[in-house]
Amino acid sequence: MVSSAREPAPEYRSPLHEMSTTTPTRFWNDSCSVEELRYAIGHGAIGATSNPVIVLAVLKKEMPLWADRIRQVIRENPTWSETQVAWQIYRELAVNGAKQLQAVHEREQLVERSRKYVGELAQRVDRLPVDAGLVGEVESRYFEEYSAAPMQVWAMGTDGSFLFRVPRESFDKLNAIYDHEVAPKLSEGVFIDRQTFLRTLADSSEEIGPASFAPKAGERRAETDEETGVWDRWRHYGHDPSRSFVVSAPVKSPTGAALGSVYLKREIPWPHGEGGNDLREVADAAGVVAGFTAAFLWLLLPTWVYVDARGRGVRRAWLFAFLTAMSGPVGLIVYLIARPERPLSLQCRGCGREVDGGAFCPHCGRDLSTAFCATCRYPLKPEWSYCPACRGEIRPQPSRPEAPAPSAQPAG
Repeated sequence: MVSSAREPAPEYRSPLHEMSTTTPTRFWNDSCSVEELRYAIGHGAIGATSNPVIVLAVLKKEMPLWADRIRQVIRENPTWSETQVAWQIYRELAVNGAKQLQAVHEREQLVERSRKYVGELAQRVDRLPVDAGLVGEVESRYFEEYSAAPMQVWAMGTDGSFLFRVPRESFDKLNAIYDHEVAPKLSEGVFIDRQTFLRTLADSSEEIGPASFAPKAGERRAETDEETGVWDRWRHYGHDPSRSFVVSAPVKSPTGAALGSVYLKREIPWPHGEGGNDLREVADAAGVVAGFTAAFLWLLLPTWVYVDARGRGVRRAWLFAFLTAMSGPVGLIVYLIARPERPLSLQCRGCGREVDGGAFCPHCGRDLSTAFCATCRYPLKPEWSYCPACRGEIRPQPSRPEAPAPSAQPAG
């Protein structure tokens, strides 16, 4: 069937990445340079080569990374010759490259094991319908390996029908989405065959729902293939070759007749210590902590502004606190610009010394009940009857009886 619509092309990082993803080609990086090796691995390399000539070129390029180590080797082995030192650095460069490739090696081993398993499974399917005991074995293996590297296994006959599917619920969900949301668009020039749809989204069934491929509210009818809403959502949930792979094997009868194919899709586990579920859990926890911290600071800032404003004698401290609560850092910046430069200091009108806000001056005994508001300690003028800051009535404190002056003692 020829379709007027195109399947969305995957996004490849480079021609090397496209080659390693779409063909059986396996390429090695002809260098053990850390920088070059990281780039090569990111674009599909599965190995690296090294020899004295390559190591010398890498050392010249990355000498700042190795200079201290070379000096350390010389200090620790004063009797070694230059050749011995060189071979030690050579070994360490090779080991360092091997560490970079460890995750790739584990991934390749996983692919080979999966390919072998699918081949053996296809050989055991020799008649239809598929034996229920065999399907039960597939389900058991699915649950055993789910925590390490989730996988989906299914087989389809030559007529496009399922021979079996594990996990059943995921494929039933995707099948329903295809029937209700994708198949009706075939008449509009959009063509996505069922097998491609399932192969692409088999590991995304928990992330999507029927509305994922339905037209959005107010979405106009597409005039071109690229504008079709279903394609946008297809690209969003599409297969990412860097995080999963698909292997398959043909199913044949004892006479050699084609019965269908077995497929296995599997997620590529993240390198240990560099990602995976642990990293996602840490990221989620960090997000929760960051959220609580932001909420705490949002409440703390207005409180600090109010206390600081009261301490500096700002008449409308509550207003700055409210502004900070509503606008966050913006209100804080406005307050820091507008606040008095120095905190409010209480001084006795009699002796001019600093007091702590009591009813009487501890230095000269002057009555301070009318000098500062008894409620908010705002400085008052003698003629005021009410505090302009808190509107409290000004009431003089009872006069403190003066202590008799000490009598002079005769000199000894």
